[in-house]
Amino acid sequence: MTILFILITILLFGALIAIHEFGHFIAAKTLGVRVEEFAIGMGPKLLSRTRGETTYSLRALPIGGFCSMEGEEEASDDPRSFSGKPAWKKFIILVAGAFLNFVTGLVILLVLNVAKQPIVTSLLAGIVAAFVFYFKHMPHSLKEISAEVQDSVFSGLKTISITAAAAGYGAVVAATPAFQEITDFVLNLDGNPLLIAGIATMLMAGVMNSSSGSMAIVCPILGERFLAMGVNAEALHRVIVVASSTLDSTPQSGFVCNILNHSHTTHRQGYWHVCVVSVIAPIVETLLLIPLCAMFGLA
Repeated sequence: MTILFILITILLFGALIAIHEFGHFIAAKTLGVRVEEFAIGMGPKLLSRTRGETTYSLRALPIGGFCSMEGEEEASDDPRSFSGKPAWKKFIILVAGAFLNFVTGLVILLVLNVAKQPIVTSLLAGIVAAFVFYFKHMPHSLKEISAEVQDSVFSGLKTISITAAAAGYGAVVAATPAFQEITDFVLNLDGNPLLIAGIATMLMAGVMNSSSGSMAIVCPILGERFLAMGVNAEALHRVIVVASSTLDSTPQSGFVCNILNHSHTTHRQGYWHVCVVSVIAPIVETLLLIPLCAMFGLA
């Protein structure tokens, strides 16, 4: 089973690289660049056919492919060479591979979602896609790979430590008597169900510094109460999910500490930008979402 899994992963990896190169190929042909060879796979040729100016080949190793264009590696006097094209055409050709991978990834995610595949499958697909996207930028020498692995391990340990500290903070807060008083107050608010759900979720996210923690408290209690009142389940779910990603991004939260740590930025330098994106924008989104749900009869 493990060998089969590895083989499938290699084939998927090769297919994604081939799709990436096909994006370059289509863009180059469309913009009038001479393509010398388009190959699926690497290594010795198994099949080869020349049509027009381009050789199409299938190679022995299913680990990718390539699109060889005139003037790609060095300057060429050919008017149809890659080097002779204007900058905007070069940009489109270079971006086309990543764009086609993006479209492919989107299709894969949609298929996995429709087929209700487990999250491990989705994560594996994402890892393979990321590997393909950034393959050209990855280190290839053993020394570089060793340095990257070492850096990743230390970075991972630091991230785990920060997250554990933030989770410990939330656990300590949840154990205080004041936390129960806040919880009782929030869960006993009266008014529009969606508005109450949004406010309650935001407040609990701020108290616990956790979006998942706030949903774990609000959903079982308010969810059952509001669903019994006939509130639309999908609208309630959207409001709670969006509201949970607001006040969970306070300065001491694990998310904020990690993102500032990895960007080598202090709270004074970077928190305002994080606040705009992760606090203010979601609050505005929550407040807009509630009347929109009411407008479409979902409140």
